[in-house]
Amino acid sequence: MWTRVFLTAVFLWAGWINTHYAMNSPEIYLEYGKLTPVPIYKEFISGFFSSHIQFFVISIATCQFLICLGLVLSKNWIKLACIAGALFGFAIAPLGVGSGFPAGVLMAISFIILYRKYEHDYIWKWQQYRLANKLRNRYQKGRNWEDIVS
Repeated sequence: MWTRVFLTAVFLWAGWINTHYAMNSPEIYLEYGKLTPVPIYKEFISGFFSSHIQFFVISIATCQFLICLGLVLSKNWIKLACIAGALFGFAIAPLGVGSGFPAGVLMAISFIILYRKYEHDYIWKWQQYRLANKLRNRYQKGRNWEDIVS
């Protein structure tokens, strides 16, 4: 539960920060080119990206907002958000320390785990977490599954 809440907050914050800086000081994103150890990323940032910074960063921020929204919703939306979040985490990893490496990889792994273990409803329905904990505790005490669901 807290992983989902944390990732939702991180992507909301990141979307807002990226939108703000893309509109007010887009040149700061060129610094990532100096920090990345991957030559393809370095060439892309200093080349095509440098003349289209606002377009790329606002597109990234929009995706971050959509991932945040998907994490708030339920069922297929959260699964889609988890796939997008994992792809995002792996995509920013080659930026190196500029993206807080290895945080992107760890975030991607968190999204994969959330995707595989997910069975929850909308994020604001807190009773789902209490019920899940109650069931888990009863199951761990050695009770039969039939006793738990009845």
